Amino acid sequence: MNLNQKYSSKLIINTNNPPGNPELNGPSLWLVNQIYQLNIKSTDPEGDPIQYYVDWGDLTHTGWFGPYPSGIECNATHTWHAAAHYTVKVKARDSNLTESNSSQLVVNITSQIITYKAFLVAFCIDRRTVGDFYYFRTETDSYMLKLPPDLTFKILPINTEIIVSKNRTFGLIINNHPEYYLIGFFPTFVISDSMQ
Repeated sequence: MNLNQKYSSKLIINTNNPPGNPELNGPSLWLVNQIYQLNIKSTDPEGDPIQYYVDWGDLTHTGWFGPYPSGIECNATHTWHAAAHYTVKVKARDSNLTESNSSQLVVNITSQIITYKAFLVAFCIDRRTVGDFYYFRTETDSYMLKLPPDLTFKILPINTEIIVSKNRTFGLIINNHPEYYLIGFFPTFVISDSMQ
């Protein structure tokens, strides 16, 4: 045996990073007693499966559910029974139980939606049903002309949330899934207007 032989050893430390803060996608306005869907996605640096925990802001929560593959969107549903503003908080954790920070979304739950008459040319995605209304989110800049007595022209920027009544008279919704085109006269409610 060569006494001058050198041995080397390596100290290997396994590190584990938490998943990224969850990305939340859901309407900021909804009706009481209607099922609400929140879309959730997070990515884990090591590619570990991910579980989620949703606090709905009304003293109820989902508990940890999943796991889901890293980077794959999932959803959770809830129904609020009282009109109020609720702060929804969501955390993610990986298979090593390492947790992310919370992400938040404020949802205004109302007992009624008061619409105004408008002419719309809108390019939308993310259609959802809320009672007697449809919810949309604009994909590109869109256009709205409020009819008298409040005659106003507005450009609706990308990601503007729009609610239109199902009982439209001269409005056309063209389904080119996953896109929707709204053209014509609609009883309309623009959520960003309510947040001003």
